[in-house]
Amino acid sequence: MNKLALGFIAIMASVSAHAATISSSTESVAPSSISQISLLETTNNEKVQLIISDRGMSTDIVPRYTVHLGYSSLNKVGNITADFKLTDRVYQYASSRRLSPGRYEVILIEVREGIPMKVNLVINFNQVYTDEKNMRQQCGDNFCDKILDTTISVTETVSPQ
Repeated sequence: MNKLALGFIAIMASVSAHAATISSSTESVAPSSISQISLLETTNNEKVQLIISDRGMSTDIVPRYTVHLGYSSLNKVGNITADFKLTDRVYQYASSRRLSPGRYEVILIEVREGIPMKVNLVINFNQVYTDEKNMRQQCGDNFCDKILDTTISVTETVSPQ
């Protein structure tokens, strides 16, 4: 019984979690490097999508993929976009899904200190929607084609694979 308890304590000690704020960026992704796109949410005018780009193969266990989150709000009088680089340490993409309006979960395998680890990202996108609405109000009746300067909140939980 003591071995089981020690094993459980060792596993729990290796699980970590922290929150971060990620700002939108203008970093571009080469179309030829796009490996996968996952549509997380879509309405008539808006979409949120996960973009996985492939940086190439190696003989070592090293990060291969970069993961971005993209947002677009398309309208006759203006198109507003925002892009976020989530991570560039991805060894393997596992899954992504919509948890609720404006909240998404992404599960990845990342290489941390040479060891593959399961990384669970919970993304709160609500600030983007607020900032997009405010930008449209500022534009008024004028044409509004802009890149949104905004942030997302990400809670990351890391555990052994």
